Amino acid sequence: MSSTISRVQEILEHDLDPEFVAEMAVAVGWAYADLHRRLAEMTGLTDCMRLEMFADQRSSAVVSAVAGVAKRRGVPFGFKRLSCNGQSKLLVKTGRLVFTQEPILTLGDAPRVADYKLELSEAYGLSRQLELDLGDVPGQLADWCGQVFAVLLHGSFGARFNERDRRLGALMLAVPSAEYDRWITRADFSEIAIEGAPVAAQTRKESASQSDRVVVSVRASRKIRRTGDE
Repeated sequence: MSSTISRVQEILEHDLDPEFVAEMAVAVGWAYADLHRRLAEMTGLTDCMRLEMFADQRSSAVVSAVAGVAKRRGVPFGFKRLSCNGQSKLLVKTGRLVFTQEPILTLGDAPRVADYKLELSEAYGLSRQLELDLGDVPGQLADWCGQVFAVLLHGSFGARFNERDRRLGALMLAVPSAEYDRWITRADFSEIAIEGAPVAAQTRKESASQSDRVVVSVRASRKIRRTGDE
């Protein structure tokens, strides 16, 4: 087990393109802000109703943001239709990592097991081979076997419906165990999302209660900005 964890940590440290990570993190931050703005401008709704709508729509907002950045940067991505429930899930491949996305309530959330997550983990983990048509990258096929399957976790800053609490408060790439019962390591993108795209990025390891965490930190802080704006 320790050798597997070490391999996963090494892959997280060396296969994450800092520029892609930075642009994706900022895009997710703006996805949260834009969703709050759109809901706040809707009349005839209570804040309780807006909170419920925010919870229902934030995954779709993040999917659009991440897919847009992946397309601009030429990062392989696609949508897999799940046999267990018929839903389509975004999958992004960067180096030896294949990841999807999932909203969380708190940083202490343990993995929430579900049939579709086990299906994805088995298909894109270290044991099975699968080819995926990349859809938005015409004519390309990729062998996505033997990858590390991860989940991009994202959550709000607070619990109320206001600009402060609805902004992005947590963003990390977490790798689940084979049984999907715990996170074996995490890469924290929160600082990048809040401070903006860095000139360069570096990684370091910090201890956590259940596992080592790979923390991606910026060398130069900037205010959050939209990447690609004129």
